[in-house]
Amino acid sequence: MHRALAVAIAFMFGLVIGNAALAAGAKGISTCSGMRDYCTSATQGRSLRGTAGGPCYATYESCLKTGVWDATAYGPYGIRKVGLEKR
Repeated sequence: MHRALAVAIAFMFGLVIGNAALAAGAKGISTCSGMRDYCTSATQGRSLRGTAGGPCYATYESCLKTGVWDATAYGPYGIRKVGLEKR
């Protein structure tokens, strides 16, 4: 029982660290197109069917209209940034 609990805690810790690393990598990006490029490169190889860029492009279209990058609906690694330039 203790081993299963330790594995579960290690798994959750890995998810938190992974999310923080992605958000830190996007820290200096100030445009919607920069976030799109970062998203497609960061999610490359994580999709079952090779369509990881799909959510990136959908979020990019929304960002061009609002200036807000909100990919939190696409899983635990989603990033939300406000005040991006719409280009």
